[in-house]
Amino acid sequence: SKSTALPLKSTGCHLEKAMTVLVNTALSRPNPSKPVPRCFFNSKEWFEAEHLQPKLPVVFDGLARDWPAFDTWDFDSIAACAGDDPVLLMLDGDRAQGARQETTVGEYLHSFDKIRATPTRPSQHAMVNDAGPRFVPYLREWNFARRHPELLEDIAPAKQLFEDRFSQWPAADQPQLTWLFIGPAGAYTPLHRDLWHTDAWIAQLRGRKLVRMWSPAFIDTLSRRDTFVDLSVPDL
Repeated sequence: SKSTALPLKSTGCHLEKAMTVLVNTALSRPNPSKPVPRCFFNSKEWFEAEHLQPKLPVVFDGLARDWPAFDTWDFDSIAACAGDDPVLLMLDGDRAQGARQETTVGEYLHSFDKIRATPTRPSQHAMVNDAGPRFVPYLREWNFARRHPELLEDIAPAKQLFEDRFSQWPAADQPQLTWLFIGPAGAYTPLHRDLWHTDAWIAQLRGRKLVRMWSPAFIDTLSRRDTFVDLSVPDL
């Protein structure tokens, strides 16, 4: 099982699951500050033997350039297709019980100019609204295919490269983990461990994304029960 992310534009936007750019299982042995290797994709068998089984991360250059989504997805096309879709924005660093805001995809995308014009504070990313500064709102885990299954065709090549083992489950039991993440500069996901300890595929179509990964060997120093350290104010 896997997941992935596809950002759009320089401000970032991501689609999570069944993609192929970054395997988010971290290193199999503690080795702080080791750079993640970059290379071109060789074959499915090579990937599974060299990276998936030993749990070694990798960045594949140019793998999504032939996908229809690479040429056709941008903020304008997403707004035209799904602008009226209701979504929930993440407003703080609490992934499980944090504050959320109801809006539509179109309203959120149109707010980016206002967000860009607002300076960020050292300990948190902020934007201006009527209530004052707050974290940059982030559209995470948007299950876009529920209303727009035709968009899955734009990322279909990923399924030919990587096996989604959830597809082996009965159809009624398969979790919906094909997600789109959209966010302007400064939006981020707090430190976490992926659902059911699965591997993650992140496909970046536009913009840049910084990913920090740790070996599972560090789990006891990075978290207390299910609460992970806040990387903006780490308690060392």
